Amino acid sequence: MNKKTAALSLALLLLLPGCQNQQSAAPMPVSTPIPTPTATPASSLEDMEPWWVGIDLEDLPTEEEPVYQAGDVTWRLTCAEPALDLALYDVSKRDLGVQFVLRHGEDLGEVYRSPGVSSDAFYSLHAGDFDGDGEREFAVGMYRMFVLCELDGENCTALVYDESQYVPQIQSALEVQLAEDSVTLYCGGSSAVYRPATESPGRVGFQEDYSSLPFWFTFSDDSIRAVFPLMGYVEESHTGSLFATLRYTLAYDGHQLTAQNFQLEDMAGV
Repeated sequence: MNKKTAALSLALLLLLPGCQNQQSAAPMPVSTPIPTPTATPASSLEDMEPWWVGIDLEDLPTEEEPVYQAGDVTWRLTCAEPALDLALYDVSKRDLGVQFVLRHGEDLGEVYRSPGVSSDAFYSLHAGDFDGDGEREFAVGMYRMFVLCELDGENCTALVYDESQYVPQIQSALEVQLAEDSVTLYCGGSSAVYRPATESPGRVGFQEDYSSLPFWFTFSDDSIRAVFPLMGYVEESHTGSLFATLRYTLAYDGHQLTAQNFQLEDMAGV
């Protein structure tokens, strides 16, 4: 995937704090408003030459503060996983934007570009032989998406997995049947039913805006898994509950990510 496509897809740096492990992340409360990511403003950011090349690796910061200043270019450590020898830097030049650079050992590669960066952004770094070719790939996890990267010297091949991929995949995997007082989901040979309590009368609906639901990705055992809790609600009372979980794996063949092995689980007690 080229840098221009990645830049247009990834101006979303909003929300959760810090650099931490997504694998144990819990779903966010369903009542939490979910901001809509904004598109990259029309500019020449994606066409600009990289301003991060030619750096002396020994000069790069190992902590978020202090930053490293090279003329009008500022390097800041965004996220690091020392056990994987991985670090992600945001490299800004005046007010022109930010080029995000991944480091593994002596190798650097640009992952994507953004018009800005927020201290509230959420990142996590992962590694695994996801395509089974004997070489490790790297994943930069962000809020509701990730970028799968292959580093080679100062080159980086980046593949984005975001709502443009997972929304149609979920829609294809799930069959939704709505009744006046319930919603039933089917996936393969499994099903899950949402039926609200009698003290919450009203027509039942199903949250099909999958991009606004709490969900997360895990990266372990050289595999990538997605976990999507699903929600039913009562239209008149605006109350809802997570009642099922959709899980699937993402197979990587070196060129694209394919969703497979969908599993639908009914949440106990709902």
